[in-house]
Amino acid sequence: MTAAESSKLRRLSPSKLAPKLLCRAYEPSEFPKGRNGERLRWKHSDEMVSVVKHLLEAGYQILGVEVPVNGGRIDLLAKSRGEQRIGFEVKSHQGEIRELDKIQAALYWVSQLDIVAVANRRTILLLTPDYVQDIRTAGNVTQEFLEKQPGLASASYTPHADVCRTCRNQQCPYFQPPFSIRRMSAD
Repeated sequence: MTAAESSKLRRLSPSKLAPKLLCRAYEPSEFPKGRNGERLRWKHSDEMVSVVKHLLEAGYQILGVEVPVNGGRIDLLAKSRGEQRIGFEVKSHQGEIRELDKIQAALYWVSQLDIVAVANRRTILLLTPDYVQDIRTAGNVTQEFLEKQPGLASASYTPHADVCRTCRNQQCPYFQPPFSIRRMSAD
């Protein structure tokens, strides 16, 4: 591949590349339309407000919301009392922060950030520099593989709970249709 061809290839945003690190054959489901989509947006907005409130109470200064970074948008940019610039990826699901969430946040890192974190209303998880570097290296390798061998990548199935539940790749031997489709077909 020439330098000109390489520069024409569009790099995947962190939100699109992160699942590909877990399963290169991952194909995302469409974002829900109508009421379900609105509900998800409201849920994320509510989580953002909770995280912002927590950060302000802890003495952070909010520098930006939905800040463009690495071809995507990180949810929050804040400055700590110690003057560290921290990028926060906010997740609205309840419970534990998932591996996919950490990978996505790590892929948002840029030199203007001192730290990258994943947050929800219960947890703020600061990612270590070693973890971020390992994920960024894996991201570059995966991006290159996807560009150079798309056919092989689309058949590289690696089941992982964080991505299988939202994957629509019906060629995958591990594919499970969404619950609503399974329920209807069982009738």
